[in-house]
Parts: sequence; C-alpha cells; structure tokens
Amino acid sequence: MQSQNINYLPGLDHLRGFAALLIVCYHGVHLIGYPLRYGEPFAPARLLENWPQTANPIGALIFEGHTAVALFLVLSGFIFTYGSLHKTIIYHRFIINRLLRTYPLFVLLLLTGAFAFPDQFDFTALVQTLLGFGNAQGAMDLGSFSAMFWAIAVEWQFYLVFPLLLIIFRRDGPLLLLGLIAVFILLRSLAWLEGANIRDLAYWTIIGRMDQFLLGMLAAYA
Repeated sequence: MQSQNINYLPGLDHLRGFAALLIVCYHGVHLIGYPLRYGEPFAPARLLENWPQTANPIGALIFEGHTAVALFLVLSGFIFTYGSLHKTIIYHRFIINRLLRTYPLFVLLLLTGAFAFPDQFDFTALVQTLLGFGNAQGAMDLGSFSAMFWAIAVEWQFYLVFPLLLIIFRRDGPLLLLGLIAVFILLRSLAWLEGANIRDLAYWTIIGRMDQFLLGMLAAYA
C-alpha cells in the first residue's frame, strides 16, 4: 500500500534493496558462517568475542552489514522530509497512515511468535511492544521473531516527532537540525562519561539513532 502522505521515490528502491541485501548477508554470516567456523550454533552473547574479521573489502562490507540499518534510517528521514516539505501534515492522519502501513505485518509477526514461544508470552511485555517500546527493557522476547522489534520501535519513535521536526525545519532551516544532531551526540557522550554502555545506547535506542534520521532530513533540503 502506497502512502498517501509521502511521495513515492522509485529511484531509491535500488538503494533500499542494496541495504536490505547487506543485512541479509550480515545475518547469513552469523547463522551459517558462525556454526561452520566454531562448530556450535550461533550465540549472540558471544558475538563481540567472535566478531568475524577480514582484510577483503567486500567481505568487510558484509561482515559489517549491520551498518545498512543506519542507511535505512537516513533514507527514512530523507523520504519523509522530501515528500512533505511543501505539504501540510495533519498529525493524526499521518500516524494512522503509518499504523496502516506497518502494524498489520508487525502484529502478525508478534502473534506468530507468541504462539511459537508460549512460555515467553507476557501481557505487559506485549502491550509495551505494541506501544512502540520494543527496544526497551521488558519488551517481548520471542527469539528470532522479535529480533527486529527494536528497529520498529526506533522508527515509530521517529514517526511520533517527525511532524514537529518538520515544522522546525520549515521555520528555522537546516541550522537548527544541525544543532539537534550535536545535541544527540552530546547526550551520548555524557552517557558514556557516566559509565553507560555506549554501544547499546548508540545501536538500539532513538538517542543513538536520531541523528541518522536528522541527516536524512538535511539531505532532503540539499
């Protein structure tokens, strides 16, 4: 279903397809390559300890394919801004449109995972995940079914503030967005100084990902 709020940009499909392929290859290295190398099933808890490395630039691109997630988020910021700069966004219609585009498949995956792992089902965790906090402690943990719930949560947290960011963008131009990028970098730096797990903060949360959305918004202005 094509969005009624955002212009469709077919030229970006190739870039998104490339990013998706990188992510598939990245996970393939873990699920297939890890057992072949270490003689045991893939263990996420030991991933940092046994992170694959190579001097081959193509291999390195695949081994670090998780960076394609950042590309997706930059593209999201770009697409939403490019398609909305000269339009009036009605907040509730924008949110409903996002719900209709993302939640049917999300809910289906969530329910399928709950049936596959009934022992993991928890009503409070279900509500938290459905409300867009699948990247916070206490969210549903359904094995491979919930592996990308964190990314859906980050996207939704961006959707909730995008109309406000667009108003700021139109009124004050790119300088304020540059300032916001600096603010989020500063927040991560302060968290690191306070002893927070900076990798988890930068990877799984909107604080770590917001500057990627903002870079996409800036690219739409260029």
